[in-house]
Amino acid sequence: NGETPAIGGGISIGYVIPISDNNRWRIEFSLGAGVYALHYDKFFNTPITSEGMLIENDLSGQLLYCSIIGIGLNLNQSLFRSNAPNPISLTQITGKKYDREEVLNRFLRIFFQYYCLLLQEKEEEVRTAYMQALYHGEGYHRYRDGQGQFEARIQVIEPTGHLILQLRDGEQRRYAFKEVTTLVD
Repeated sequence: NGETPAIGGGISIGYVIPISDNNRWRIEFSLGAGVYALHYDKFFNTPITSEGMLIENDLSGQLLYCSIIGIGLNLNQSLFRSNAPNPISLTQITGKKYDREEVLNRFLRIFFQYYCLLLQEKEEEVRTAYMQALYHGEGYHRYRDGQGQFEARIQVIEPTGHLILQLRDGEQRRYAFKEVTTLVD
């Protein structure tokens, strides 16, 4: 009915193999078995997140050890029955219907394209593409933090994920996840 969580459990075992000379990139294989009782076909990322995305990064010292990313994307939904603050679907934005398989295949193709670049240790190429695709990636825009509203431009995203904003007077501010909000211009 969409109002109760999936019930499940399982066990898995995994193995990690280094795939780069410097041992920075590894691939993990896992084998698992489990049982689930599922009565609906929609998953909401609550209570973990209401934004439709889960990102969990594990650090080893100063380096990123691994990331787990979960993405929720509403393609064709037009009616929302939840307490989410601002649900919307791609269909509502564009007025078009989308083929789920086609969207998934395109996503996977692009994802693996960038993943292969990382395996080839071409991080700067990936970083450049990322910076070019950022919302408000160029120019000064309005933001809000604990001190109030201000105008700034994105200077850089650090490898740790921290956002560095530069205000018009040259002051730089560093933010972790959810410490600053972009205001719609």
